[in-house]
Amino acid sequence: MVIYYATNRNISVDPDTEAGGMTMKRATTLVILLILLLPLFSTPPSVYARTAYSAPIAEDGDITNGFVKDNTSITLELDVLANNRAYIEFNTSAIPATATITGVSLVFRTATASAPGVNDIVVRQLQLRPTDTATAAIYADINAGITYDTELNVLSNTEYTIDLGASGITHLTSHLTWFGVGMYVSVQNDCYVHSSESAYPPELLVDYYLPTDYEFGFTDSYFENGTITTGVIVTASDSFSEQFNNSGGDTQYYPTMPSHFTWSIGGGITRTVHVVDEEDITVTLPDGTDYVYTFTIRDFTGKTGIGQSYLEAWRVINGVDTVIERMPIQQPNTVPLNLVYGKTYRLRILYADGSRYDWGYFVAGATSSLTLTIRATEFTDQVQIIYNDIFVEATRSATGLNITVNYNDTRTNTIWANVTIRVRGGAVVVTQDYAIDSFTLDWNAANASLGYVVTVQGLHDDYGTWGYSRIFDQSETFADAPDLTGIFDFGLTGDVGAWVISFLVLLTFSKAMKARAVIAMVAMLTLLRYIGWSTAPWAYFYGYWLIAILISAGTGGGE
Repeated sequence: MVIYYATNRNISVDPDTEAGGMTMKRATTLVILLILLLPLFSTPPSVYARTAYSAPIAEDGDITNGFVKDNTSITLELDVLANNRAYIEFNTSAIPATATITGVSLVFRTATASAPGVNDIVVRQLQLRPTDTATAAIYADINAGITYDTELNVLSNTEYTIDLGASGITHLTSHLTWFGVGMYVSVQNDCYVHSSESAYPPELLVDYYLPTDYEFGFTDSYFENGTITTGVIVTASDSFSEQFNNSGGDTQYYPTMPSHFTWSIGGGITRTVHVVDEEDITVTLPDGTDYVYTFTIRDFTGKTGIGQSYLEAWRVINGVDTVIERMPIQQPNTVPLNLVYGKTYRLRILYADGSRYDWGYFVAGATSSLTLTIRATEFTDQVQIIYNDIFVEATRSATGLNITVNYNDTRTNTIWANVTIRVRGGAVVVTQDYAIDSFTLDWNAANASLGYVVTVQGLHDDYGTWGYSRIFDQSETFADAPDLTGIFDFGLTGDVGAWVISFLVLLTFSKAMKARAVIAMVAMLTLLRYIGWSTAPWAYFYGYWLIAILISAGTGGGE
């Protein structure tokens, strides 16, 4: 505990002199006492660790020849005979009635297993409660119960766990206040298991969640190249910390929303996906040499400062666009992401309002510190435009009757592509799907008087989803340049007429402005050549302009 104080006065106090009715020694003693008593009044940070609920044993004993007998020994005898068995009843009344049960397991420990020979331990449901049911009903239930599992060749002093599966979940859900199992040996010799009176009592482990819990689905763990892996330990964190082994297809429930999930990728490095809502998460591992790339966010829109925003790295894994990492954008807006050298990622901003901004594609290279600007995309040369590897071109013929679309993927990793042609502001006239790396679509039924929009979209194994669009206006015709014949009654046409008009421009200037007049004359002559009223080669005009500039420079723009 740190105590801060401030004063605007200089105070001088003798340690042995009272100040304000209290000596300095007493004040010091009081401060120390308060520090020591502080833990009594403070609340330690809560740690929530999800563990299977262990239901207490209500009764255990034997059913022998139709008689129920409570057990007082540290072991339960499992007989060979089918009409003899041990029973264990668990008190499950503490499980809330609103709970959704997701798993039930029985844990027991053998005491002795007769040798030689094989002991086949069978576990069945108790449909009726031993403590309040007639013995005849119990006896009749032996063969009617559902067999959960069989443990063959059990060893002495060994712990076994049996997953009671879907039938166990159904059975517990239907009773809720109690749960019973019967155990017996069906092959050869008797054996014994530890009872509730021993140091190793049987356990009934129950997994459940409540309707208020937050739900997260986890797929299998994958290397980024799509290879499946196992044994990845994932940690959920917030005011609590909980770990689980991601085995794929798991659903995790938390009474408090986790802030993020992390997992190790080796070398003391972790990957992190920060949580924004309940979602499905894929645990990914690098498929090559990985580095931490640091991105500095320059936001000139101010949107990342409204609530919490995140920088995401996406990559396609087994045909699915997947979040690799999601990290918060904090001041001074420096965000680390763990990426594989030489691989292509899509970088996105996830804003507090749930909207996303796509920056584009980033190839992780030798430069590990980069600046990203929200106003324009400002990457280093490591950022590759998708069309460096995917060539898409749409063209329209001069007649306006043909539209051609060419596509070529040099990486040969196209998953699918779609071409759509529609009338501008109207209906779709062509749509075609492809699942190849190169194709050409040639449509020859266009109307020259209509405009069209060509859209090409696709999914790429390296780039994810992408799109291309081009607009073609309707064909337009222009009138030919006017014929000079008849404009001048003295019959001047072509280059002669152009020179005459340019010379008339020269005469409109005074002698004092002759330099400007020459420039204006050449400018008019150039304009007439541009619109087709002169046919003189363009190379001549370089000489005309050189002469005009020299004249202007020699006269200083005046006399």
